[in-house]
Amino acid sequence: MTSDLVRNLASRGVKGDFKFTDARSLRLFVEGVKGLRAFENSAAESSLSAAEAKFQECVFQYPRDVLPQFYLGIVKVFRRYDGFDDAIRIFGSIARDIPELRAAAMYNLAAAHIELYSTESLDLARDWLEKCIAELGEDKAVEKLTLRFQARVLLLFYEIRQRLWVKRREHPDTLKDERERTVPELEAKLDEFLKQLNAATRIPDAARSDIMADYWNCRGILEEFRAWTASGENHRTELALSSIRYYTESLKWKLNWIPPKSNMARVYMDLLKDFEPANQCWQEVLQLRPGDNYAEYQLGRLHEEKGDATAAEAHYKKAPHIPETKKHLARLYEKLGRADDAVRLWLEILTQHLDDEDALEAQVRLGFPTPTPASGAGPKA
Repeated sequence: MTSDLVRNLASRGVKGDFKFTDARSLRLFVEGVKGLRAFENSAAESSLSAAEAKFQECVFQYPRDVLPQFYLGIVKVFRRYDGFDDAIRIFGSIARDIPELRAAAMYNLAAAHIELYSTESLDLARDWLEKCIAELGEDKAVEKLTLRFQARVLLLFYEIRQRLWVKRREHPDTLKDERERTVPELEAKLDEFLKQLNAATRIPDAARSDIMADYWNCRGILEEFRAWTASGENHRTELALSSIRYYTESLKWKLNWIPPKSNMARVYMDLLKDFEPANQCWQEVLQLRPGDNYAEYQLGRLHEEKGDATAAEAHYKKAPHIPETKKHLARLYEKLGRADDAVRLWLEILTQHLDDEDALEAQVRLGFPTPTPASGAGPKA
């Protein structure tokens, strides 16, 4: 293998000495890696499709070659809702059966679960990251050291999101402990992480860029929480602009990366009420990843707040994978006097979650009967 390819493998936590059946298998794999690298640099859909085609052909024709399967799993994570099941299956099998790739597969399992963004999936991501770090131990090999930093920064993301950001809309009076203890604690963890990362000089440049992008995105999320809970409009605006600067810094390290771009748009929309740059950011997200459900959902919210119900409905309908979308659309129908459409959506929600408080309130408000629960439906998450 070329030294460039070996460095790319190391940045994924892979040692790089896996065998290929023949020269054609290796060629397909290298072409797939080039396509994946092009996608990560540009977010161009054509590059991702090209990478996926090469890896799939290689896996189909050479099922015993492990690295093409591993990289096909990475592509499937980028495919998001259309690829998560495949990615989780691929990395689960590798984590179980291939000791040399176990830690790297655990890390990528975590990445797939993070992309799903449910409470359950995020907790699963945390568990896989902890298993990954335990599997790596104190090994100082460059690929192990790199993967350990990659896993640690995702754990920081999990902590900041779950311990702070998810509480951002709660009344500030109830968040005294979070502001006075949790924020300084997590800021100190971020400072220590950056200090250790700067001291680790052997990490490949590509991996360091990814880690730094994650790091600044974490800083932005923490600052965004501080903005939500700030006292005084001027202080809130100052902190919101500070979070945007952190998200912008993240994008300097990883061009066209969706998470900080989406986060920046959300700050413009929800904290600064500046709809034009928010809309521009969401449109850029959709250019990079057509059909991005989170962007469509947020555009629905944006247009609803601006009073354009037709545009809001259109965007909400394009975000079926975002759980909150159905409720927003149901409430929109209520405001428009479309009671039958609203009842239909509230019934769908209650069919899945008979104890959903919002749907139960709508049932009282609109006077519709309790539905028969769906087979295997569980309680509200």
